[in-house]
Amino acid sequence: SQGANKEALLEFMTIAVEEVHRAPRGSNHHIADAVNAAIPSFMDTFGSTVLASTSAETEKLLALKCLQSWIGWGLSGKESDLTSVIPTLISILSTPSLFIATSDALQDILTASAMADGAGVKTITEPLLDWILVTGRTIADSAVAEGTPNPISSSFCRLLCALGDHSNVYIAKRLIKASQASTGGNQGGLEPRIQEFLRLMLLYTGFPGFFGTEEEDSESTLGFWYLLQESLWEAGEEEEEANDISSLINTESIKALQTVIEDVVDGVNNLDYMMDEEGPMKSPIDGESQIKKAETGDRMKMARMLFSEAVTILRRKVTWPTPGQVQEGGGWDAEQREIFTVYVDRSTTILEWRMTLESYRRNVGDTLINACYVLRDQFLTSLLDDMKTQLAQVPQQADNIEAILFCIKAVHDALTSSNLAPLEFLFQDSTMSALPQAGPHRVRHVNLFFFVSSDTSNPHTAEYATYFSAASSSSSLLRAVNYTATALPEPSLSLQASITLKELCDANRATLAPHISSFASLHQNIELLGPEEKSKVLESIASVISALPPAAALDPVQAIVQPLLQGLAKSLDPLLDHEVAHQLCTTQLRSLTGCAKGLTIVSDPLEGKFVPDHAAISQARLDPKMAKLRDDIVLAIRTVTERWWSNAEITGALSELIKAITATVVEESILSLPPQPLLGIIAEANQRQVSSTWLTLATILAGQLQTPKTLESLNPAPTAESIQFIQELSPRVLAPSLDAIRDTTYMEA
Repeated sequence: SQGANKEALLEFMTIAVEEVHRAPRGSNHHIADAVNAAIPSFMDTFGSTVLASTSAETEKLLALKCLQSWIGWGLSGKESDLTSVIPTLISILSTPSLFIATSDALQDILTASAMADGAGVKTITEPLLDWILVTGRTIADSAVAEGTPNPISSSFCRLLCALGDHSNVYIAKRLIKASQASTGGNQGGLEPRIQEFLRLMLLYTGFPGFFGTEEEDSESTLGFWYLLQESLWEAGEEEEEANDISSLINTESIKALQTVIEDVVDGVNNLDYMMDEEGPMKSPIDGESQIKKAETGDRMKMARMLFSEAVTILRRKVTWPTPGQVQEGGGWDAEQREIFTVYVDRSTTILEWRMTLESYRRNVGDTLINACYVLRDQFLTSLLDDMKTQLAQVPQQADNIEAILFCIKAVHDALTSSNLAPLEFLFQDSTMSALPQAGPHRVRHVNLFFFVSSDTSNPHTAEYATYFSAASSSSSLLRAVNYTATALPEPSLSLQASITLKELCDANRATLAPHISSFASLHQNIELLGPEEKSKVLESIASVISALPPAAALDPVQAIVQPLLQGLAKSLDPLLDHEVAHQLCTTQLRSLTGCAKGLTIVSDPLEGKFVPDHAAISQARLDPKMAKLRDDIVLAIRTVTERWWSNAEITGALSELIKAITATVVEESILSLPPQPLLGIIAEANQRQVSSTWLTLATILAGQLQTPKTLESLNPAPTAESIQFIQELSPRVLAPSLDAIRDTTYMEA
């Protein structure tokens, strides 16, 4: 390398180490040995380049880029490779033209080197914290003063995040230590360099502006709060274990020594002196109590203050922009306005959740869960206090209220029933009436989502809907149901409102059953809803009906099912337009499915859920009107199958209906159909055209003929009637299926 151009040399050293992995397999170790042997030469070249005042800026940038490549190769602490270069890097951080490249190199050391995962506290963590306290802080403060992030500020933010990821355990332990010191009345508190680091993390978490349009740095800080919460727990648990062991050792040692003394002085009346609290040995009980007193100090005091501030900041960051900010003249350019238009104009695209801010909100929701673990009851209390303040303002800032509700909704996984008592405020009459009651406002939208889970694997699982089961009265539940029902006519809210209503009714059917008459007006306007919304609302009403005494449920069931059968009959009119008939038939079948699902209760007495009275259900099933209604449903299924057996959409809807309206003996409702007549219909349909739909249904319904297991009979034999029925049915199902298997053209089709 003697006499070589330094830039060319640095470029060669960068390329060489990056291309090692592409070498032929047999020569890999030889090349690796050569690279390792060249590390001292590289370190000399790097140091002489970046520290020399005569080196060109381009050479220094190339040297920093080359260093990143060598860190990626695997520079270790051997021969002080990394430890020697870190002071050099920190010394040139204050050079603006080199800052980004230097920051990138330090980030690689913190996250992808032998010093990752908290190693090298004295070598890199504390020197960096010292530099941040003295010099680095001005980068962030200047960017905030300017009102917009810049490349250096964004790089500094990434460096802070890398340091936070690397040293979160170090920071957590010092937070706990400072909390214990303040609790014990000692002076000292949190180190200034830790304070400054945390201040900057909060600053970038709440960097001014809306994420995605005015800044993009705040999201990168969210991972730090998760890691810090985990480290706080781990550090706290380690300290508890250490204290427990220390307490055990001290207490057992004193007790053992006391036993020895008692044996020695047995019969001598000086034991009182030996055990006197003012004498040379204090009571082991007193010593033990002192240890317990020290243990009960508030170790999380500082952490709660920190996370409380983080929640306040995040609540502000997830607040939607106002229409005035989005419209022309609001300070945003055309591209920024375009990003948020879909959110402000909720009447057209309320369910479009694919833009930048909503993605950011979901990530913030995860961080709020970590904050909730630290703050515990204080989390809900502080947010609800904020909401009370917002509700009292004139004019009301509805977007701030929506952001608070979003934060509460986001942490449902972190809360248990014992934490939910403060939610009573949300469902008070004064609170509900103060919220927007009309139009497609976001507050209404988040309130509807408040009762259903955002879990992608099960998007309609109840969240806070179960809160009302433990509420002191039903008035708050009725207000929530009424609030949900008023959103059904709003096109942009209707689907979510129907889902929310279903969750509320499913989780609180027994509480709502005495108020079944209140659902009459809801049923009267059912035809104004779309097909899916109609099905969900009917399922909600049926769910409440299922909690009535079976004898009292007969008339309500007829009231919701009979109109659907009439609609099915209308759809079968040969004079009706084909498309209209198809849509009407599909809608009525799905609505019937909703009714059947709502009436069928899968309960577990051990879970404390509503348990139906099976004896009373069996008695109610004998009612002539109910028997005729079930016969009418069977006839309707037969008629629809005969006309639409080749239509995939309708056969799919039929399949869902048959699955929902049939059940085992222990799950049947007053509307459940016996499997025998339906199996006959399925066999006939399968003879017309063999399909997986009919064969799957035949398998399910045949299984329902099996005698259910009981504690007295764990392996019951099927009844003689069931065996005879299956023997007669099997040829009608199997014959066309076997013919289809033998028909090669059918299988190819």
